[in-house]
Amino acid sequence: MDKALIYKYNKECYQLLRYRDSLRFGISGIYDEGRNDGVDAGIPMGIGEIGVRISANLDLLLSECDITVITGDCPEDHYQVYLETVYRFLRSGKKILSCYDDLRGNAKLGKYLHAKKEGSFDDVLKKYGSHYEYYTLDQEFSDTDEKEIREKCTEVGYRVPVIGVWGTSSCQGKFTTQIRLKKGLTSLGILTGFISTEPTGRLLGADYEVCRSAGNVSRMHRFAANRVLFSRLERSGKKCVIVGGQSFLLPMGFRRPMYFFPMGSSPLVSAKIFLYLQPDLNILIVNPDDPLEYVRDSMDFMRYLNGSDTVGLCLMDGERKGKLYEEVYVKMDPERLTEIQNRFRNGLGIGCYVTTRDGDMDELSLILRDRIRQITARRKATDAAR
Repeated sequence: MDKALIYKYNKECYQLLRYRDSLRFGISGIYDEGRNDGVDAGIPMGIGEIGVRISANLDLLLSECDITVITGDCPEDHYQVYLETVYRFLRSGKKILSCYDDLRGNAKLGKYLHAKKEGSFDDVLKKYGSHYEYYTLDQEFSDTDEKEIREKCTEVGYRVPVIGVWGTSSCQGKFTTQIRLKKGLTSLGILTGFISTEPTGRLLGADYEVCRSAGNVSRMHRFAANRVLFSRLERSGKKCVIVGGQSFLLPMGFRRPMYFFPMGSSPLVSAKIFLYLQPDLNILIVNPDDPLEYVRDSMDFMRYLNGSDTVGLCLMDGERKGKLYEEVYVKMDPERLTEIQNRFRNGLGIGCYVTTRDGDMDELSLILRDRIRQITARRKATDAAR
């Protein structure tokens, strides 16, 4: 099995570390420029030692790996270091997998390579014998797919139940919850499709990436494009599909969400994704300190958008602290975590589950299994009556 060096140590890296058994490669090490040097990568995440070390010694890490995986861009004040690191990867002669940042189209990297008198991005790949793959955030479609989507925009149907995982903020465990639920439902005998909302999903066994706000499908056909993906998964034998959104659906304090979306905001994009996907059942990821009123408004808003129910709330067993790209994961005291769960359960009358607890996810998976069966039976009865 190939061994991969991962750069950077961020929330996308956390996903790969948590579910490293699902990867098609092993993880030989994590490159982090000067922080956490020599520390086991599981310790800052709060999951204990996992046998993968963080190192600031890039030469050593490159000598031990077959693949380099880039899990995100970086802030402006660190960009020079980021460019230098990517340049080292390009010269390594190894395979490079990039999530989020398309290196081939990165203008700053292009200027950096030009200043190094290396020519274009592809010139550098050829010169050093490196190979490059970019994992996009949006599902790409072929010309044949595009034709099918356009011709069948209002005809493509599916009956497979769709489970949506949404949140009250960014960086709170939505993608982690999607993976846990897929594993839980699959273990119960429910063949589960997975349309990822993160580029790293491709590395963790996702069937497709969600078609949301970019890609090569026109805006007016994105709803149909997702219907095509659902139909394909249903034809392949899947009994449900897990999807989700990014960031949050509802700005904090908005009492009438249908009227007050600022253009270009994260909530507006998330609401569009929700409408493109049309979930039947919802899981809402919450933060420990979310006001009950805000969580209730978020659930009401999802019901307003398409009439779908929220089956349960989920939260992680810790919190990320610090600036973006420099956050650390801090686990919460179990007693405090139980108090938080009870606050949501008693205040909102809905189950609240900890994503990282096997027992909680088993319980939620059983509830979802029963709801999936109910939806499937109801749709079959409707079809038979026609």
